[in-house]
Amino acid sequence: MTISPTDVAIISKLLAQEAGMSLESSKPYLVESRLTELGNRLAIGNADAVIGALRKGSDPMLAAAIVEVMTTNETSFFRDPHVFEAFAKVVLPDCLEAHANNRQLSVWSAASSSGQEAYTLAMILSDNLPSSPAWKVRILATDISKEMVERTRHGLYSQLEVNRGLPAPMLLRHFQRKVRDWQAGDHLRSMVEARLLNLSKHWPAMPQLDVVFLRNVLIYFDPETRRKVLAGVARLLRPGGALFMGTAESPLQLSDAFERVVVGRATYYRRLGTPQTGQSSGLSTGTAAFAAARRPPTAVAPVRAGADRFTRTRADAGGQARTGRDSPHGSPRPLPRTQAAPMTPAPSSQSAPRTQAAPRTQAAPRTAAPSSQSAPRTQSAPVPRTPVTPVPRTPLPATAPPPRSGAPTSRTDGSSSVKDSSLLQRTGR
Repeated sequence: MTISPTDVAIISKLLAQEAGMSLESSKPYLVESRLTELGNRLAIGNADAVIGALRKGSDPMLAAAIVEVMTTNETSFFRDPHVFEAFAKVVLPDCLEAHANNRQLSVWSAASSSGQEAYTLAMILSDNLPSSPAWKVRILATDISKEMVERTRHGLYSQLEVNRGLPAPMLLRHFQRKVRDWQAGDHLRSMVEARLLNLSKHWPAMPQLDVVFLRNVLIYFDPETRRKVLAGVARLLRPGGALFMGTAESPLQLSDAFERVVVGRATYYRRLGTPQTGQSSGLSTGTAAFAAARRPPTAVAPVRAGADRFTRTRADAGGQARTGRDSPHGSPRPLPRTQAAPMTPAPSSQSAPRTQAAPRTQAAPRTAAPSSQSAPRTQSAPVPRTPVTPVPRTPLPATAPPPRSGAPTSRTDGSSSVKDSSLLQRTGR
């Protein structure tokens, strides 16, 4: 059964009012499958029965349940690895430098679904933050779904979920086995704070943020809701802070509070503005460290505190960072160079006279070998030859020539014999 266009319009209007989401009218199959799933769970019936109950208004919680089931909860650990590489190697070192005095760090994972993104950030921070003295880390994970918020609080994931993107060494280091599932360790769950938050509605009080992950969220909102959300992020994000968005998203056409920064295959948006006193002016130091790490092996990058313990040597093409706000590719911005210490000039060649080398010792003249003409050759005495005595030859007795074939041969007994006449006759035929 295909849902009618009227029913699709009712659901689309509900999503726009309650969540600021824009539903494409060309996806009735999506509405029908999601509402059928909800109807089976609530024992209401199929999609038509769910929409009929919504029209009656008998269940005030049904509208919230429909909004929750229509949201997309697709997520995984280390989704788009190059994004987390840029966070670990570029953004995080600058955050550590900016908060070296108060040693506090605040990160927001907006629309975090079941929490894989938030716990990915927690693992990176746990592996890279200096242990002594301890840092105070706060990862705020928010979502519109109550079910997803509860899952994030428990940090419990199936074997299939941890197999999607989570490396085995990190799984064994940061998670504990719970029968057939895996639960995030206490050190990770203490960092993550899960909250229920509707981005299109009023936001509660939130702390000043250093990094915001708002990925693959704004594509579901209408333009007005996008502007509202980006304005709220700009108020919370400190100047120089980083905003990560999806590959198909950008704040540049909707807000003038950000500039685009490209590092390898990753893109993030830096909050413009003058930092407060005691804060770092931006993310230039980490960007330079990342670009230096991507040069040939002859150029050695400076080592930051634990910055290389996440995905070692995952190099992408084009490591030079670029910034820009108008061009889609960004205009190059020169990175600040670290002033080298002045070189001590070498002593001039005229300041101290050269030490004269000792004269060479003249070699003794060679003794000429005597010429072959100076001494005559000594003639050897002739060796006398012994005369050879000729051996006399003994004359051989005369021998009569052999008789011809067929001639009679004399025998010793005086008789003679003739060859077989029959043989001669056969031969002569």
